[in-house]
Amino acid sequence: MPAFDLAVATVEHAGKGDFGGSASAFDMAIAPAAGAPDSALSFGNKYLRRITVPELGPYSARTFVHQARSVPIEFSLLAAYPLFQGLNKWNWGKSDFHFSDEGWFGKDTKYLGMDKLGHAFGAYLYADFLTQRIAQKSDDRVGAAVTGSLMGLAIQLGVEIGDGFSPDQGFSPQDMVFNSLGAGFSLLRNAVPGLAEKVDFRIEYWDSDYSTFDPTADYDGQKYLLALKLGGFEEFEDTPLRFFELHAGYFARGVIDKAVAKGVKRRREPYVGIGFNLRQLIGESPAGGTTPGLFASRFLEYYQPPYSYVATEQN
Repeated sequence: MPAFDLAVATVEHAGKGDFGGSASAFDMAIAPAAGAPDSALSFGNKYLRRITVPELGPYSARTFVHQARSVPIEFSLLAAYPLFQGLNKWNWGKSDFHFSDEGWFGKDTKYLGMDKLGHAFGAYLYADFLTQRIAQKSDDRVGAAVTGSLMGLAIQLGVEIGDGFSPDQGFSPQDMVFNSLGAGFSLLRNAVPGLAEKVDFRIEYWDSDYSTFDPTADYDGQKYLLALKLGGFEEFEDTPLRFFELHAGYFARGVIDKAVAKGVKRRREPYVGIGFNLRQLIGESPAGGTTPGLFASRFLEYYQPPYSYVATEQN
């Protein structure tokens, strides 16, 4: 096998069948130098760098089928988790189909809106993952963001249909609105050039005193936020401000049953904050291009570590 030299690797232009994107620390795709096989790329360079998919072009049902066929295993594995939970924990199939009006973020709603943001984040995460896998595996990446978002939304639609047959849940139109918003944001972020370098949608989780470790259902330990990364703007990319980001988020406390039973005050807390862009710090460190560094970067694209920012409202 010929040696692969990162020093002469290329960053290819966006287009059908090609990687593309900005040559930032993480948000690019490296192609082997001439004569070197694709297998010469490290695991991190092949699977962990965000691929900037081509801008939206002609799209049809044939495009969807072709791209969806490239990720059957990934789609099945993602869908298997909520299916298992629904049959074993959420009592799917134990009632006739019915709807449920759960409300939005009102103080009289059961979860104070945290479940709605959870639906949005779940759809966003599914859509983003599938978009990237399609970009890695399909020979036609035009429209990958559309296909990934539709497939992510399909998983969440399946969850709602299952909930419709649960005596404890019901099909929630409000959940579907936020499922659509999450998948739509993934589509927007992948399709608009440069947006992924500027804005992240993240979850912060630190298990609460009222639950075992459960990032999906421990609402008293969650926060959701949008992070505006100053390093994604040309005006700041060569200044110290590139290491900072602006946050706008929301969390609620006194939500889950054990917290309510212990008398925790129910409260809704929108907030703004200033944080460190940890991805930028890692990217400019010696570990930035290694597989562990690239894994940390992708993880931090979706997860906000506690105590890495200052905000107007604290937990």
